[in-house]
Amino acid sequence: MFTTSNQSLIALPAFMRFISTYPDPQEVCEALMGGPLAHFNAKSVNMFLATEENTYKIVGTTGITAPLVPRYMEMPRTLNTPLNDAVIEGEIVTTSILKQLDDYPSLALDRKIWEDVAKTAGDLRIDTIPIVSNGKSIGAYDMFSEGAEPGRKDYAFLSALGHLLGVWATHPYTENSLESSFALNSDEVSFNLNERQLHILELVEQGRSNSAIAVILGYSQSTVKQELQRAMRVLRTNERSEAAKRARELGLHLCQ
Repeated sequence: MFTTSNQSLIALPAFMRFISTYPDPQEVCEALMGGPLAHFNAKSVNMFLATEENTYKIVGTTGITAPLVPRYMEMPRTLNTPLNDAVIEGEIVTTSILKQLDDYPSLALDRKIWEDVAKTAGDLRIDTIPIVSNGKSIGAYDMFSEGAEPGRKDYAFLSALGHLLGVWATHPYTENSLESSFALNSDEVSFNLNERQLHILELVEQGRSNSAIAVILGYSQSTVKQELQRAMRVLRTNERSEAAKRARELGLHLCQ
C-alpha cells in the first residue's frame, strides 16, 4: 500500500506556486504527473470539466492515454462512466483499464481501444478524482498508475489536489486557456451526440423511415442520412435500429 511520501509533499509547494501563475490545462496535467503525482508512478493524467452544453470536455491530457483522447474529447453527462460517478458522488472512483469494461457498458463499446492500451501499458489502475469549487464538483481529473493501491492518506492528498484544481479552474485568469481546444488529427468521432442526432435516433426507435424523419424534423433526407451515419459511428454499429437501442440503453437522450 502506498503512503504519501515526502517527495509528494515536497513537490506540492512548487506545484502551488506554479498553478498560481494560471498556466494552461495541458501544462497543469504535465506538472501534476511530474510533480505531486510522481510518487504514485502515474502514467497518464487527464482533466475533464463540465460544460454548459451538459457534457464533459477534456481540457488537458498527458501520458499513455493519447489514443483515447479523440474518442473521449467530449462526452454527455448522462453517460454512465467513472468520470460521471466521481462528479455526481463527489468521491474518488477507483477501477482499472479492463475492470471498467465490465462495469460500464458505454466503455465496453470501445473494448478494442482500451485493450490495446492495456497490452502496451498493462491493466493500470484508474483513480478518478472530483475537481471541486465552492463545494460543488465541476469536473474531475484521472490518474492512470501502476503499483500498490493508494492508502487513506494518499486518497486525502488526491482529493486535496482536486480542490486546488477547482480554485485554478474557476479563476477568471484561467478562462481563456480553458476555451482553447486541441488540434486533433484523427478520424475518430468523440463519444457525443448532438441534439439533432438524438432527435433522429428517437424517431428511428419509433420505427420511422429516413424520409418520414426528414418531414417531421424539417431536414433534407441527405441531412438525416449524414447525421444518422455519424450517430452510428459514435455508437459502434452499422444498424440504425441498433444505434437507437444503444443510445437508449446508455442513457443518451434529449434533456427534458
